[in-house]
Amino acid sequence: MIVFGFPSQVGLLALLGGSGCALEPSSEPHPKQSEVTSGTATPTATPTTTPTSSASETSTSTPPTTPTSSTTPTSSTTSPELGCEADADLQVLGFSDQSGPSPHQRQLDLSLSHEGAAAVRCVADADPEERHLVVTGTSTDHTIRLSGLLADTDYTCEAALLCLDEPETPTAHTFRTPEPALGMPSITVEAAEERDGYLMTSWTSEGGCGGREVIVIYDTHGRLRHAYEHLEPWGLGNEALLSDPHTIVTGGTIPTAIVDLWDGLQYMTDLPGQVRTHHDGKWVDDQYIMTMEDADNELNSSWFLGIRLRIHDPMTGAIVWDWNSQQGVDQGALPYFPGGWDMWHPNWFDYKEGPSGLTTYVSLCGSEQIIAIDPETGLVKWVFGIGGGFDLLDAAGNPLDDGEYPQCQHGIEVEDDRML
Repeated sequence: MIVFGFPSQVGLLALLGGSGCALEPSSEPHPKQSEVTSGTATPTATPTTTPTSSASETSTSTPPTTPTSSTTPTSSTTSPELGCEADADLQVLGFSDQSGPSPHQRQLDLSLSHEGAAAVRCVADADPEERHLVVTGTSTDHTIRLSGLLADTDYTCEAALLCLDEPETPTAHTFRTPEPALGMPSITVEAAEERDGYLMTSWTSEGGCGGREVIVIYDTHGRLRHAYEHLEPWGLGNEALLSDPHTIVTGGTIPTAIVDLWDGLQYMTDLPGQVRTHHDGKWVDDQYIMTMEDADNELNSSWFLGIRLRIHDPMTGAIVWDWNSQQGVDQGALPYFPGGWDMWHPNWFDYKEGPSGLTTYVSLCGSEQIIAIDPETGLVKWVFGIGGGFDLLDAAGNPLDDGEYPQCQHGIEVEDDRML
């Protein structure tokens, strides 16, 4: 049985991601869901984002900023929730660890004399508020995968058997995590108040394009909790979203990919006729992947670089939505600059419910505009920017000139009728 543990600050501030849509659901599971062997982790701090758990297994962790009782865990008696009855003969035969795929991950292996459940808690020796708690299901051999550990840190773990006749002293095991990957940056957090959550962003060793490119996750104290470095250069033109406590969905310069925090790359988009993808890739409706690609567009016998947006089901490969900016050109809604090859340079999109219904939003850095597309008709609803027909006003209602429109904007967020 495999269970997972991660600090319970799962309210993620993803600087590079997030979207949703209302497509027709599919009965097929997410690519990762079909590989889960025994349920998923259930963080305790944020119930609104808690994934479901199997009846026989839960996994919880306490964030450094939310201390709980520091007393030693003791074995309990009968537990209807775990489906086990009092067992006087259950014993721990082995409790060991092995390295995980990164300095922030560790695997614990717990062997019992026969089927049973246990609570395992790991606490940093130098910081008793840094703790990870996992409650297993019922099995003889338990594999516990801890993520979000601090690198270069000593931890002491205790395994307490559940459903015993009488409480007994837990079995202890210690380990030290390796030093962080070379060159990982440190950050300083300045905040008016302490809060739970994570910060996920991209980091490169050289700035701009090139060099090592890593997705990093920090806690709200500025401590590195995870770093994922892809084997291929990503480029900074990528969006990333932690879709659940174990999975990153990222895309842009590389085709949109699903990355398991423990097992690495699980899926990468490869659509028929796919050409260069860039800047963005999204997980929509917890089931589909949305991509942005280059496309050839034409006007008055002149060819230039256009946009292709597609939504597909990664389980079946079925394409459920396909839009080409040629439609916006033919509509006369998109700006055209004679002689411009990459005149729009799209760098962000989203697909979500807006004031006028389901809408696709696209940021055009080159023309310094944001467009809204009707997914049903493919028509451009509106263009925000110079020449788009909006009246631009300041907070007092006074007119502003065109120089106050966004300029090569990146990483927009849309909520109802507001844009950030």
